[in-house]
Amino acid sequence: PGSLHEPLRGSELVYHSAAPFPPSIRNAEHAEQVVEGCVQGTTNVITAASQGGVRRVVVTSSMAAVRGPGCQPAKGSTYFTVKDWNRSSQRSGSGMEPYQWAKREAEEVAREIGQDLGLEVVSVLPTFLMGPTKRKNTTSSALVKR
Repeated sequence: PGSLHEPLRGSELVYHSAAPFPPSIRNAEHAEQVVEGCVQGTTNVITAASQGGVRRVVVTSSMAAVRGPGCQPAKGSTYFTVKDWNRSSQRSGSGMEPYQWAKREAEEVAREIGQDLGLEVVSVLPTFLMGPTKRKNTTSSALVKR
């Protein structure tokens, strides 16, 4: 966690865009690794940014934070807000539910810690990413290849 303090010192803005995104979740142990990597990684970045004097952190989250099984925007709305957190995905659920749960939890934690530390936190919730990847088969790159 402390490895980020020095590199962030003197920065005004930090973009946090890293989170485990597996093509599938194999078992409960793998699900826990995804959850911990996402939530703890975000916590570490927000805390280090505050300690380094950063003014704003932009968190690249995911629509998964607000869109899960059965989730819809608030009645009468055509868009999601922080009032629409994905509460249907489970930490130890099946399929991609642990990832969806982790993205929501990480974003909530980022906002809470940021508020407590006086740090401005902004989230971007992309629905689909395209372009070169370091791995052959992330979920979205596999779709593009087809």
